[in-house]
Amino acid sequence: MNTQSVILSAFQSVYNRWLFTAALFSAVAGVIHAYYMPEHFEMWVGYGAFFLVVTACQVMLSLVLLAFRPAPRLVLWAGILGNAAIIIMWLISRTSGLPYGPMIGEVEEIGVLDLSSKIAEIGVMVCLTVLMRMKADFGANNGLHAQAISQ
Repeated sequence: MNTQSVILSAFQSVYNRWLFTAALFSAVAGVIHAYYMPEHFEMWVGYGAFFLVVTACQVMLSLVLLAFRPAPRLVLWAGILGNAAIIIMWLISRTSGLPYGPMIGEVEEIGVLDLSSKIAEIGVMVCLTVLMRMKADFGANNGLHAQAISQ
């Protein structure tokens, strides 16, 4: 095995670990949101629709990360920004109250599962940020970038 093969193999292994971890965190967060979706539909269709969209996006992100290598930069950014928006909405709903709907201004309690989903979403954001840095650093340091992460 030559040096180039060793470098490619090491990069692929580390890249894939971060990628699979991001996909797992995103799937976990999506499943937690799916669990709470019926309860939120009972409160108001708008709350339920929000949980439906969040669930779909998080599960879709997980599947896209597993299906496409290298993960497109647009997907990485969408995952980071989307999860950041979800976390911000959660923080608002836990501090100053729900920003819309019939329960506007009502502060939600912090529960174990919703806190777990926020931890998973932060995990997604960290993993996707690392993946973007890996793509940038590896590509800048040598021309093996595309070959390394596409195999």
